[in-house]
Amino acid sequence: MSGKVAARDIVEGVLERTKKAEPFNPIATLDAEGARAAADALDARRKGGGSFGALAGVPVSAKDLILTKGLRTAFASITMKDNVPSMDAEAIAQWRAADAVLFAKTTTPEFGHKVLTDSPLHGITRNPWNREHTSGGSSGGAAVSVALGLGPIAMSTDGAGSGRIPAACCGVYGLKATLGRVPHEVPPDQFGQLTYLGVMARHPTDLGAGLASMSGSHPNDPWTLAIGREPFAWPDKSGGHPIAGKRITVIRRMTGGYLDPDTEARLDAALALLDKQGAKIKEMDGREIDWKLDVARIILRANQIERFADILKN
Repeated sequence: MSGKVAARDIVEGVLERTKKAEPFNPIATLDAEGARAAADALDARRKGGGSFGALAGVPVSAKDLILTKGLRTAFASITMKDNVPSMDAEAIAQWRAADAVLFAKTTTPEFGHKVLTDSPLHGITRNPWNREHTSGGSSGGAAVSVALGLGPIAMSTDGAGSGRIPAACCGVYGLKATLGRVPHEVPPDQFGQLTYLGVMARHPTDLGAGLASMSGSHPNDPWTLAIGREPFAWPDKSGGHPIAGKRITVIRRMTGGYLDPDTEARLDAALALLDKQGAKIKEMDGREIDWKLDVARIILRANQIERFADILKN
């Protein structure tokens, strides 16, 4: 923290923006007082000459599927509307340790079960560009929040596109990191431990900052031990470009033939840049792949029944 702007002033600015964002409904639970208290503690530490983490004073939000100590995590379900966890998910704990200021939980469909963001508990989350359009899902609230300037980064989840789909719908960046890069020690989940914690932002640099501060290993997630104990960090600027020699598989189309011309032009430009930097690019036609969607749906529903059977009995 440079001291040019007080953390409390930043938080007050974000809280004011949340009022303007209400017609889009991206917030599941707002923690105004908790955010103010965290900001005041940071300002007091600065005056005392203390040191700070990499996200000091940065207002952040987290999807309503991610455990947050002392702050309601309802999974967008009426059955869990009074659930207040006694612990943070490790990724949240790491953001707090980096001195980020958690101000809200963002909306999701009930238990994150679909690619539209609406629920009986929180209602419908609207697209930030046009309220008649969808925000996507299931991390729709996270995407809308960063698109509307409610903090530069938001923590999302992604099992089958839950981060990338709303990012595309809302015009922001959504990152699903490599398995094990971000600790996710609280499954089982409805995707059979295939859900990842991710980051959303309006700028790639902010994605990197969020990822770097949530990528430490955790003993309850063996995948983080497999990938190594060093958190993600931007490559050293000295030497060759970090993308040189990396293998990149590009799938332009999945099961359908249409791709927006402007999107494809931007994709071509990005690939040209990556090729110039020495990446090894391979194109694959997704329409020639049997994605086993029917099998995937069966596995998904079976996992949901296993997880939610007790709730369905009530």
